Amino acid sequence: GEHTQELSDLRLGVEQVTERELEMAKRLEDFIVQSQDQNAQLQAVVHELQSQLAMREEQLASATFR
Repeated sequence: GEHTQELSDLRLGVEQVTERELEMAKRLEDFIVQSQDQNAQLQAVVHELQSQLAMREEQLASATFR
């Protein structure tokens, strides 16, 4: 009957929403992981630049006071 059809439609709708939610959750998780990876890479670059800068400063200082 009409009631059974409505119930079936509702069930299908809920299943589709759940599937979409799972898909979105997975994409969000992947995005967060990628962001963290990129962040780690950027931090490594920044640390590298900082140590280069520190070396340059030491070289300048020793050249100046020689």
